[in-house]
Amino acid sequence: MTMSNVTNIADRRGNRLTNPNCQHGRTYMVLRDSDAWLHLHEIRQAILERFGTMDSEPAISARIREIRREDGVNIASHEVPGGRSKAHVYKWFPPHDDGGKGAA
Repeated sequence: MTMSNVTNIADRRGNRLTNPNCQHGRTYMVLRDSDAWLHLHEIRQAILERFGTMDSEPAISARIREIRREDGVNIASHEVPGGRSKAHVYKWFPPHDDGGKGAA
């Protein structure tokens, strides 16, 4: 008995950011298309409304960490003061934008 003979595996990273069939793409497109800073629950709700899929907040958080490692992607976050937990908000900025950090 022989194992499957896979010799050519396509690199799917190129279309991941704009693929609505994966969490990576849904998360990226919601952040990219929003002008507002968004909490994880708001991103989750936007994904549900736009794509009809319920992604969990931990999964969205993981996808944001992965997307930040992509070349040319600038997703900023900051902690929201107050409350008992450390809530963060997230926002996508175009590649030429420094996320409001300003020049050093």
